[in-house]
Amino acid sequence: MLSPSPALPRALLALWLALGAAPALAQDHPSTTGQTGLVNMPDARFAPEGAWRSGVSLMRPYAALYSGVTIFPWFEPSFRYTRIFHVPAFPDRPGTHYGDYKDKSFDFKLRLLDERPLWPQIAVGAQDIQGTAIF
Repeated sequence: MLSPSPALPRALLALWLALGAAPALAQDHPSTTGQTGLVNMPDARFAPEGAWRSGVSLMRPYAALYSGVTIFPWFEPSFRYTRIFHVPAFPDRPGTHYGDYKDKSFDFKLRLLDERPLWPQIAVGAQDIQGTAIF
């Protein structure tokens, strides 16, 4: 006769605690791009109206200096300056020693629908509007 593994209840408890903490972790925190989001991806959440944030993120090979503001509860623009490590700035000119590739980008997102009990919040946006379009 097989007895249940003692690790199974602990794994279920850990899963239950992780699922319980997920809503608390998914707040209006900036992603590595400076917009409200998760890790390296913006989402439909917005910081409170009037919130301004600036920061630095490092996710190799990208290092970004960003700043964003929630002007209205439905509009959030942001700006970032990104350095891409170990990518030559001018690949067509091998003799130049300028350093790593650098890029400026302007992003925004606009809320279309507020979150409801059975409907998620919906927003549209764009990244790197005027620039190299790397992102």
